[in-house]
Amino acid sequence: MNPKEQKNTQSRNAALREKERRLQSVEAELQAAYDKLNKLVEFNSDGIMVIDPEGTILFINPAAAHMFGRTESDLLGEQFGYPLTPGESTEIELLSGSGGVKVAELRTSKTQWEGKAAILVSLRDITTRKQTEQELRENEEELTAIYENAPLIMMLVDKERKIRKVNRFTGRFVDLSVEEMEGKRGGEALYCIHHLEDPRGCGFGPQCEQCTIRNTVLKTFETGRNHDHLEASLTLKRQDQHKEYTFLLSTKLLRHAEESLVLLTIMDITERKKAEENLRRMGFRDSMTNLYNRNFFEEEMNRLQDGRHSPIGIIICDVDGLKFINDTLGHQSGDEIVINIADILQKNFRASDIVARVGGDEFAILLPGVDQDIAEKLVRRLRRAVEDHNNTNPGLPVSLSIGYAVSPKQPVDMQALFREADDRMYRDKLQQEKSSRSAPVQALTKAIEARDFETEGHSERLKELATSLARAMDLGGDTANDLLLLAKFHDLGKVGIPDDILFKPGPLTEQEMMEMQKHSEIGYRIAQSVPDLAPIAELVLWHHERWDGQGYPQGLKGEEIPLCCRILAIVDAYDAMTSHRPYRKAVLPAEAVEELRRCAGSQFDPNLVEEFIKIAQDIERYSFPVS
Repeated sequence: MNPKEQKNTQSRNAALREKERRLQSVEAELQAAYDKLNKLVEFNSDGIMVIDPEGTILFINPAAAHMFGRTESDLLGEQFGYPLTPGESTEIELLSGSGGVKVAELRTSKTQWEGKAAILVSLRDITTRKQTEQELRENEEELTAIYENAPLIMMLVDKERKIRKVNRFTGRFVDLSVEEMEGKRGGEALYCIHHLEDPRGCGFGPQCEQCTIRNTVLKTFETGRNHDHLEASLTLKRQDQHKEYTFLLSTKLLRHAEESLVLLTIMDITERKKAEENLRRMGFRDSMTNLYNRNFFEEEMNRLQDGRHSPIGIIICDVDGLKFINDTLGHQSGDEIVINIADILQKNFRASDIVARVGGDEFAILLPGVDQDIAEKLVRRLRRAVEDHNNTNPGLPVSLSIGYAVSPKQPVDMQALFREADDRMYRDKLQQEKSSRSAPVQALTKAIEARDFETEGHSERLKELATSLARAMDLGGDTANDLLLLAKFHDLGKVGIPDDILFKPGPLTEQEMMEMQKHSEIGYRIAQSVPDLAPIAELVLWHHERWDGQGYPQGLKGEEIPLCCRILAIVDAYDAMTSHRPYRKAVLPAEAVEELRRCAGSQFDPNLVEEFIKIAQDIERYSFPVS
């Protein structure tokens, strides 16, 4: 080989070696890239699969296998089971080996696998993201529900106090739609009476400088500090009237990307404040009379005992016979007397005097700066006021026992002063015992006269009929007197029967009749408590007994029933039949006589019926032919 050929051969060999070196380098780079790709695929958190057009899994990385809860070798060659379209992007649910469900975001594209067409599938586990999104949606729904349904005025306002958003309750509160309120200033939407005081609208008028709501919103914008439960008052226009409201307001600064807004929350506590005020007032006021109560009176006694208001006086008043009134005329009448006395006291003492109800039937008055002479004049004026009241209200007279005491000393022993006034009041009660007792009896008589339960003059007609029958039967003085008292007071117990039953213009129901029948027992208890009526108490109890034993309340029969009761039953029935009632007309005397004869032996004593018929024709008012 000549030198030239040798040189060419060497050159070719060198070129081949360089080419082989380059090829080895490229193969190494390819292997490195392949290894790198394998690692990327293997360690990628997204699942990667290659699936042939028939759905068979040709390749799957560990992340995808993990989503199914199985190994790669288990899944290779299995059907994917979900129809795939190249270029598709969707969300699917995967059932893992443990039985749980995962949500995956699926993306597909065309590829080649070992020289054949295939589909490259990527799966991204978005289960946590979907759960987070669901929780966010639920939280948003809950917050929206709270916002929209909370019984609170809720406004989102800007720095000009203009409304950007409100909840439904605000619309109901002001009777405007959400759309009508948006863009208005808060006070304008709420119909604050000051919102038109300045041409610029709500928040600029002279009254607004003291407005807690406006100033709190401004401070929240300026300082970024939120406020909770500040009390504010606002006068709003409601149905052409001005109404004072009390609110609790809170603010929250919301730093949005475009601008900051304040969430203003307002709770209407107007009624709550009124209730609190009522409770506070009830804490030192008597609920029935609205006078001060004993607790407040005692606190004032402690306050005044330092002597700065000396001289100081105390008047003690006790209602005479209140228990008797309650027992006989009922607690409603007793309450009326207490209220009347409270009214008398309020009208006859100064605003600076402490007038209190310190017990059920006891009143007390603290008199700062009052000496002995003035105290005596006040007591005399009070007695005249009671007399004037009784003259103008004879139906329910009032009787008071009064005692007083005055101390010029400093400091004052208020307890000793109270005891002195109370002792004098008790002595006054003893001195007036007779008149005190007569007052409730007088009230009882007035009540009976005011409630002439049948017709006008009923008791007088009974007395006339009963007197005539007693005279004809030659009854003794005591029996005749008892009969006259019974004729007047037999229905005494009806003072305790409700008016809707007592004056019902028609037949009573069975329940109403049972209630009405209680008047015999009520009258018995009342008569027992009145000395002048005690002798006829049992007659009042039995005046509705029947001859045949079917009466009430004890079912006495025949002559077990006292004579006075048997007589009253006849004359009472006769007068009832011959007198007009709201629900029926009177019958003729002859018809009434026939009814008495028909009921003789059952309802009435038959012998007394005949005696009554004999004498009744002699009374011109009741004259009738005897059959």
